[in-house]
Amino acid sequence: MTQNNSMKFTTLLFVFTGITAILAWPACRFGTPPTSPPLPLFEFNPKKVTELTLIKNDPETQDHWSTRLKRSDSNLWEMAASSTDSSEHPELHDRRADSNYILHLLDALKSLRAPKNTAPPQASETTLGLSPPWFTLRWQALTQIYEIQIGAQVPQSKARYARESARGVFVAEGAFLGVLGHLSSFEKLRETKLLDLPSEDVDEFEIRAGGKLLLYAQRDGDDWVDRKHKHLPERVPRLLEELTQIRINKFIDTPDLLERAQKDLKAHPKFMALLKDRHENPTAVTIARIGKKTLGTTSSRKNQIFEIDGEKIGLMVLTPNRL
Repeated sequence: MTQNNSMKFTTLLFVFTGITAILAWPACRFGTPPTSPPLPLFEFNPKKVTELTLIKNDPETQDHWSTRLKRSDSNLWEMAASSTDSSEHPELHDRRADSNYILHLLDALKSLRAPKNTAPPQASETTLGLSPPWFTLRWQALTQIYEIQIGAQVPQSKARYARESARGVFVAEGAFLGVLGHLSSFEKLRETKLLDLPSEDVDEFEIRAGGKLLLYAQRDGDDWVDRKHKHLPERVPRLLEELTQIRINKFIDTPDLLERAQKDLKAHPKFMALLKDRHENPTAVTIARIGKKTLGTTSSRKNQIFEIDGEKIGLMVLTPNRL
C-alpha cells in the first residue's frame, strides 16, 4: 500500500469511527433511564400534624385498643381518648404520650412506599390481614386528613399488605413498618420519662430531704456553683442528669391504688427537688421509697403518682458528706 493510500485509509477509518460514536451517543444519552425508586405515598409536614388516631387489632397477640392523640400548644402529645376491650387497660389518669416516638412515627410515615413492580394481592382481605387491619392510622395535618390501614406481613419479606382509599390494596414497604412494630402493646405509647425538662435547659436546682436543704446549684458557664459562687463537684451535674432521666416503671391508673399511693407518699420521708429553666419556670419533683417500691410525682403531671426506677437515682443515698 502506498503512502497516499495509507493516509486515505487512516482518514476513512477515523471518520467512520467518529460517525459511529456520534450515532451511538443519542442512544446512550436518551436511552431507557434506570428505574426510579417508588414515590412516597404521603406528602405532609409531620410538625404540622395536630391529631392522630391509632387502632390496633393484632390476632396473634390479642392486643386490641384504640386511642386518639392531640398535640398541645407546647408540642406535647396527649391521649384525648382511649378505649380497649380488655380490663387490663382501665381509664387512664395520666394521658401523656411519648411525644418523641409519635413525631418519629409521623416522620417515618413519609418513608412508606408501594413498589411499582409489585402486582396487587389477589387474596381475600382476611387473608391479607386487612379485615380487620393490624393497624389503622388516621392523622390531620393542617386541613388535610390522611388514613392508611396496615395488614399482615408479606411472606419472606419485611413488607406488609396495606390499603389506602386512592390506591386500594397494595404491598407497602419502608422504615415506617419497623417503627410501627415498636407498638407491641398500648403501654409502649405512654410517656415513661417522668420529666419533659432536659438537663441542658435547667439553670438552677435544689434538693431537700425532710425539709432540710441538701444541695443548691446554679449554672456558671460550663460549671455549677452554690449561692456563694463556690464551685461544686462533678457529682452535681450527674445528679441533675439522673433527675431529668427518671423513668416510670408502672402507671397507677385505678382510683383505689392511686389513693393508697397518695397516702404512702404523705406518710414516708421524701426527697424533693425543684428545678428552674432559663426562664425561671419551676418544676417540682417528689420521691419517696416505700419498701421495695419508689414512688414519684412531678408538678408537670399534676395529680399523678408513678412507680419509678429508684435504683438509678443517686439522690436516694445523698447526704451532705457525699457531695
